[in-house]
Amino acid sequence: MFHRQVIQQYNLSLRNKSDKARNNLVINYKYDNTGLYNHKQDWLNVSYKGSLDVAKWLTATFSFNGIFANKQEYGATSFYTQIYDPFCQEPYYPYYDENGNDRLHYFNYGNDYGQFTIQDGITDMAVKFRDEARQDVKNTRRQEMRYHADLLFKVLPGLTANAQFIYEVSDLNERHHATEESYAAREIKNMFAKKNNDGTIGYMTPENGGFLQTSHTQGDFWTARGQLNYSRTLFDKHDITVIAGMEFRSTRTRGDKTLILGYDEQLQNSSTHTVDIGSLNDMWTAPYWQNGGYSVYASSPVIRDGIGLIKEVTHRYASGYFNATYTYDERYNAFGSFRKDYADVYGLNAKYRGKPLWSVGAGWNIHKEDFMHDLTWINFLKLRYSYGVTGNIYQGATSYMTASSGSINRDTKAPMGSVSSPANPNLRWEQNRTHNAGLDFSFLGYRLRGSLDYYRKEGKDIFGNKLLDPTTGFSSMNANVACILNHGLELTLGYDWFRPSGRNDFSWTTNMTFTYNKNKVTYVENPVTSATGLIRTPYKTDYPVNAMWAYRFAKIDDRPGHEGVNLYYTDTGATTEEAIFLSADALAFVGHSDPSTIIALDNQMRWKGFSFGFTAAYYGGHQMFARPHTMRYSNNWFGTIDIMYLNAWTPEKPTDIPGLGQYSNPTMLASDADTSTNNVYNADFIKIRNITFGYDFPKSILSKVGVNNCSLRFQINDPKAVWTRNNAGVDPETLGIRNQSSYVVGLNLNL
Repeated sequence: MFHRQVIQQYNLSLRNKSDKARNNLVINYKYDNTGLYNHKQDWLNVSYKGSLDVAKWLTATFSFNGIFANKQEYGATSFYTQIYDPFCQEPYYPYYDENGNDRLHYFNYGNDYGQFTIQDGITDMAVKFRDEARQDVKNTRRQEMRYHADLLFKVLPGLTANAQFIYEVSDLNERHHATEESYAAREIKNMFAKKNNDGTIGYMTPENGGFLQTSHTQGDFWTARGQLNYSRTLFDKHDITVIAGMEFRSTRTRGDKTLILGYDEQLQNSSTHTVDIGSLNDMWTAPYWQNGGYSVYASSPVIRDGIGLIKEVTHRYASGYFNATYTYDERYNAFGSFRKDYADVYGLNAKYRGKPLWSVGAGWNIHKEDFMHDLTWINFLKLRYSYGVTGNIYQGATSYMTASSGSINRDTKAPMGSVSSPANPNLRWEQNRTHNAGLDFSFLGYRLRGSLDYYRKEGKDIFGNKLLDPTTGFSSMNANVACILNHGLELTLGYDWFRPSGRNDFSWTTNMTFTYNKNKVTYVENPVTSATGLIRTPYKTDYPVNAMWAYRFAKIDDRPGHEGVNLYYTDTGATTEEAIFLSADALAFVGHSDPSTIIALDNQMRWKGFSFGFTAAYYGGHQMFARPHTMRYSNNWFGTIDIMYLNAWTPEKPTDIPGLGQYSNPTMLASDADTSTNNVYNADFIKIRNITFGYDFPKSILSKVGVNNCSLRFQINDPKAVWTRNNAGVDPETLGIRNQSSYVVGLNLNL
């Protein structure tokens, strides 16, 4: 099911230039076999940009970008991990039988030794992985086109007017075909099998054939912008730049879905017309299979959601903006900006319909001052400060009461709408108020360069889930519920250890970035009071934004009849097995999931055309939940079992690992162990992001064959982590197994 992933990428760039016209065409093709059996995807990206000086006062520019993508993958998304995730399989269960053939797998319908008892008329549910991957295939075809037209009018010296229009269209087609032999088709047939009055077995879906599910989604988007630009230097010392404009944008998506049952692709047969889809939608359990005890929920992606409309979604936005910058004698500069944005998700309260956003700032080029002239080792030194207010739209909330239509009432069979969220007339934009003070510098002939920034960002009216009085008819809604504070430092440094004077000289450059961030919640409206609520929405005043809250593990229960079960402390100090019903006061704060410190280091070396470079990164100051001490059912041996259960609790060897076998939980499999104090780990790590080797061929040789430049590159991406602070055995970045290493070979040719 797995093989070496291979990605092929080809780029072609063509440029043309004359006195009045400029043209640029770029074609990119990429193929990826994804590393999975019977999977593949490819992309074709075509970009063109051309400009023409129509007159001395008018320049016209036109560009388009087209993306054409195809993807083939396994179709049954609900069953995907069962086939392609090795950690869903029992570690002792062989893929092949003793004769080297693919072995049958049963999953929910059997165990290692065979399938559960098969009722009369029920189809065998055994699966061979490679056969299944060919029998259930989903193909996706995506096309996106973007057209951009721009007219630049030169009105007066220093004054230009700009008119732009952008039109975008997208087209997404999905085709999911499951043959009669596929797991999904057999499962649907069994789900809707029924026992007739005469004792025979009948089928509410076609007895033969698979299914074909298709969907088509279209999108069209446009943006219109008008802008005035003024840039002029007055009296040799006064530089003025002003931009003012307006922008309007509209987006719309819509689509439809179809389903064909009893489909045979070779014979081109189907029998959807024989099926009562409405009756199937009304069913919640299988009428016959497993004696009526099997839920038909697994068929929802095909039966319930496989037919109908992809609802149309339309949004409109408008903006007006103004930017101005003034510089005196190349030493002092000041700038300001103002814009007001409108969005259709707001509007019941007139004062919230448009959000004014603005910023101001100033800078001082210290190195231009007379008193700096003797300090020749300082090449550039600038002090700057800015303050601004920015806004954010959350599409999941609206000031209007919204209802969702398109469903059918199960009793009346008439179209039905359901109210999905209440009106919130006071819905406001999220806003961030940011102070930033910085210093840019270059020393020693620009050998050492960098910048240092301190910022303080106050987030107000942050969106979140607000609990409501149930008597309103709603339990919660998206609203402006919180305020947060971020502050931190950002440092970038670059240094040329060795500078070359020619191709044969050795050069070495190091670039480093350092960021430190600390944040906290400063206000929460109607904070949650339950433990599960605080874990799910971790906002609490004076704690980090992404705080980690954990149930306080006490011990493994040793009481007769309860042996081997996790116990947790309540807010009163007592212990309980059912921690999910506790209040928020019973939880412990164990850290935060956002790294507070990030350091990136890039080194590049060259010598005689050869190059070597690597990029490393450090993430630290944060925590993670990993390898939970989950209780297991006494009769559940499916899937992988963590090696720590070799040390499971027994009366003779009490540990903090839940019991197995006779000491396992007979009835309850809770989720509280996922966020417990005994599975918190430090998440600090150091990784090499990539290692690159290269060679640039000498131009003296290339010129003889009509080539300007030719370079060869070999790159290794995501090698194994250099260091992790924890001993959990999981990747702190993925919270599971690490990303696969990939290898890239590239040839760049310029004619």
